[in-house]
Amino acid sequence: MALRRDEYDQLIARSDAGEICFFFDPAQCKDFLLKLDNAEAMSSLGSSLRFESRLVRTIVHFFEPVSLLIAMISGFVWLKWWGLLTAPGVFVFWMLLKSMSSGGRQRIVGPIVTFLLGVVLAVVFRDQGAGYITFVLALSMLYLSEKMLYALPVMFFSFLARSNYELVKVVYKKPVDDFNREMGVPLMWHVETPEGKIPQASPKLPSRLFLTLYGFFNKECRTKAFSGCGKPRL
Repeated sequence: MALRRDEYDQLIARSDAGEICFFFDPAQCKDFLLKLDNAEAMSSLGSSLRFESRLVRTIVHFFEPVSLLIAMISGFVWLKWWGLLTAPGVFVFWMLLKSMSSGGRQRIVGPIVTFLLGVVLAVVFRDQGAGYITFVLALSMLYLSEKMLYALPVMFFSFLARSNYELVKVVYKKPVDDFNREMGVPLMWHVETPEGKIPQASPKLPSRLFLTLYGFFNKECRTKAFSGCGKPRL
């Protein structure tokens, strides 16, 4: 049953009073914006999500692959033949980072500080050569891009949820695709916060890396995952 307007107003009022706290699934927030048809969003939601959608797509289609490629190539320039070990190491680092970034509490400041630390290291040890500087900057950008890929969509949804009833009606207690419906994971939900305290996190779901590897070898799981690759339902 769709969320009614009076129920939405009550949820926002309870959130303002500190009685409940909204939670969002980072991976679904990212996928929602990545696959969104803005014209359809304007018609269904009454507002444009063009900026949010384009930012996510820019990270996915430009910053991530470019920084990954540059980090792998610059590793050869800096370490010569040792780059044969560096390139696979960078790829494994990216896969682990992607798996861990999609879960847990999303933060904005921490990744930015880590990126700035990488910039400082590149400047301080610049006498190592252009290969080193490029490698450190590219690796720092890869880290920042992956973290922002999940943190920014959650931040966008946390703001939009307080002002866009039509959007909340679509995503509240609902998965956005068949795969997450099968997993029983909604995009948005709320938890009670007795005495204004956020409750302890529930037992962690299997990581996205585990699900990816499991799905690769499991035909039924792979079919469900690919069936959810279309546009989000509005």
